[in-house]
Amino acid sequence: MTRGVVQNIRFENFWIQGAASGPYITQDNGDNGSYAGTSNMEISNIAFVNFTGYTLPTKNATATISCSARHPCFNIALQNVSLAASVNGTETEAYGTCEYNALHGVTGMIGKGCL
Repeated sequence: MTRGVVQNIRFENFWIQGAASGPYITQDNGDNGSYAGTSNMEISNIAFVNFTGYTLPTKNATATISCSARHPCFNIALQNVSLAASVNGTETEAYGTCEYNALHGVTGMIGKGCL
């Protein structure tokens, strides 16, 4: 079973050109992906700063943050993240879904579960 801590990381000044997603954390499965929300990995103090460009239009999101019910993410910040959902789209604030995060654990992103 995966255990550990990921903290104090800053991703800065990214130009996204046709990637599947912009800022993305997915650490929501323990036991080889069989049980959603059971990861023992703690993720905190992560900043995504100055992201621009566009993602692929294959899903209705430009960012995803999904961690663990056992160790909800906290202090995840998206700052100055402005991405379009397609090559000719309009850049907007990061939007998508947030799951298994601490209350107010994700800032700078709108969408289901993002507070």
